Amino acid sequence: MYYTAAGGGAPLDLQAHRLRLPPAASSVLAADLAAGDGARERCQALLAALGRRGYARGWLPRAADAELSAELARACTQLWVTPVSSDAAARIGLRCAHLANVAVDVSAAARRAQSAFDLIVVSGFDAFSRPAELVAAALELVPALAPHGELIAIHALRPRADRALHGDAVHHLLLEHLPLEWHAGEREPEYRIDRWGRA
Repeated sequence: MYYTAAGGGAPLDLQAHRLRLPPAASSVLAADLAAGDGARERCQALLAALGRRGYARGWLPRAADAELSAELARACTQLWVTPVSSDAAARIGLRCAHLANVAVDVSAAARRAQSAFDLIVVSGFDAFSRPAELVAAALELVPALAPHGELIAIHALRPRADRALHGDAVHHLLLEHLPLEWHAGEREPEYRIDRWGRA
């Protein structure tokens, strides 16, 4: 189900944003899909939830999903990906190796040197063990969002041993604490996604 605030943007044509996988990266996607974690559905939902067709500068903090990173690159002139771990950095680096507009594991200093981001995508905040830590990390993202920029959160809803918080709990906290205007959202059995905008 897709729900939206008044004046929310229409979903994109997903076929215009599909990514053709090179042979070197196909094993990474195969591993993601074989895990049964709904990676393909989340990618499609993310592209459909974008409020516009293109962004100058995108950022994925605490990234772990290689396929999500590669798909999002289709919508961004430049995409900075900050992996949540060294293992995630290896997966994302392999999957995005052929994408010239993607920078993986950029230092905090390098990010600060860039102009504000017009798109920030949050997809790994369910790993926080304490709600207060999640809220603090989310609030740290807000100053990096450009005027009229968008912040999108997308999380799986299937319980996982390596995830301390349920996806619904993550989004409830974000809805309560983010000082941004909520624009639209979607909740399906496998995932939840919400979009905010900055005035």
